[in-house]
Amino acid sequence: MPALVVTFAIAIAMIGIGAYAMALPSFLVRFAQPFIRSPGLWVAFLLRILLATALWFAAAESRTPTTFRIFGAVTLLGAMALPLMGSARLEALVRWGSRQPAWVIRGVCGIVIVFGLFLFWSSTLGWRSG
Repeated sequence: MPALVVTFAIAIAMIGIGAYAMALPSFLVRFAQPFIRSPGLWVAFLLRILLATALWFAAAESRTPTTFRIFGAVTLLGAMALPLMGSARLEALVRWGSRQPAWVIRGVCGIVIVFGLFLFWSSTLGWRSG
């Protein structure tokens, strides 16, 4: 149950941040800046580890256990990639992203919102189908 609550809370955060960044695309770049360098890089790493762990352990209680486990594994791989990429590459990636047209940034935000909505729906307590 605690992992499901963590997943639910992360879903709410993803929906909120995604919606705000969709309305104001420049926010996304400002939001990402603190997570590029240490200690923010390690905070981003730990947040991804938290999400991966929550997805894995919440899987059995969710509406979509197999999907949760797959997303948990992919999220864990993404977490491991962060320190390997290093601050310089992450900064270059954020710079590249900031030069994209607003519609591209809004599209990415839309994907984040859809993923957050999926996590929200799938982790809704007491509503497991099956």
